[in-house]
Amino acid sequence: MLPNTMPPHQPELSVIIPVEREVRHLPGAVASLGVSPRIEIIIVQDIPRSRADAERQSALLREQDARVRLVIGPARGRAAALNAGLASARGEFAAFLDPADRWLAEGIGARLAMLRADPSLGMVFGGWRSAGRVTPGLEECPRFAARHAHRREGFTLGADAMSQVFSEPLIRLSTVIARRDPLRRLGGFAESAGQAAEWDLWLRLARRGNIACQPRPVAELAAPPRICLESLIAERRIARHWRPVVAGQDRAAARRGTARMIAAEARSAAANRRPLRAAALHLGAIAVAALSPVA
Repeated sequence: MLPNTMPPHQPELSVIIPVEREVRHLPGAVASLGVSPRIEIIIVQDIPRSRADAERQSALLREQDARVRLVIGPARGRAAALNAGLASARGEFAAFLDPADRWLAEGIGARLAMLRADPSLGMVFGGWRSAGRVTPGLEECPRFAARHAHRREGFTLGADAMSQVFSEPLIRLSTVIARRDPLRRLGGFAESAGQAAEWDLWLRLARRGNIACQPRPVAELAAPPRICLESLIAERRIARHWRPVVAGQDRAAARRGTARMIAAEARSAAANRRPLRAAALHLGAIAVAALSPVA
């Protein structure tokens, strides 16, 4: 059982945990955050449960950890739940954790140290481990991994951060710590972006400010993001919006991002037993990627 640690008047870091359906993972998620009194834990209950049920769950967690606060979400989906947590956050920095994921203790201080040291940084994301897999998550982004292979400590992405974020899936929600106020000024997660709201926000942050990466794993993720028709449609719409902006900075990165989207659609078609569609999309992804110069 975690010690009952009372938070200070003003926490430094607000960790937002959105809960849609499953609550059984919550105790493990909360436990992975350590015992620092400078962290507040905001659980956003955004599922069709009664308020009484939600408050009982929150009370049980508060018995173990007094830093826990409950926010009742608007029941409009994940982006709205995250925004509800962000609106309630009191810390200078805001972070996010899916309830089935776990933070790694060594990653908290490293990301916060980067934000404290450089006021121009809007966000720090990190590497991750996937449950049951040995390869660190950023190795799944081969171009980014090759470009930054010599890095062992945290680093800023530089002037072409937006292009890097567009062309490969670098950022997972549970690895992010950001400054709260810039997130709010940007309007948080766009509900209109649907299941691509997180990617859209990372692109907006990369376009308007300085973002950084802590390459060591900072979280263990329960599972890779699911590929479903709804998410593909949302990502295609966001990609269409951002492609001209990215192309103005790096045309090759815009093509690589487009090829990545087509490849994801090919995998979805294959999973849904549409082999001809999958083959056509796969060839299309290869053709688009071939137009991008090799680094």
